[in-house]
Amino acid sequence: MEKLSGIEPAAGGKTDIGQFLHDAYGVRLEMAIKSYMDGKTDKGRAAEIAGVTIEMFEELVSRKELDQ
Repeated sequence: MEKLSGIEPAAGGKTDIGQFLHDAYGVRLEMAIKSYMDGKTDKGRAAEIAGVTIEMFEELVSRKELDQ
């Protein structure tokens, strides 16, 4: 992962692999938040799936609720 994330992007943009990893992480976060908000996953498990602390997950959920 370190080697992949160290690849220099062309013309100031993200590399294809960099964009893929960024997008994949975003999807992972969204799915964890949705699962929690739909009552399918408890907060601790959803934070674990998202790869963040519970405190950070709570902040992400709060932001999502404000956006709705």
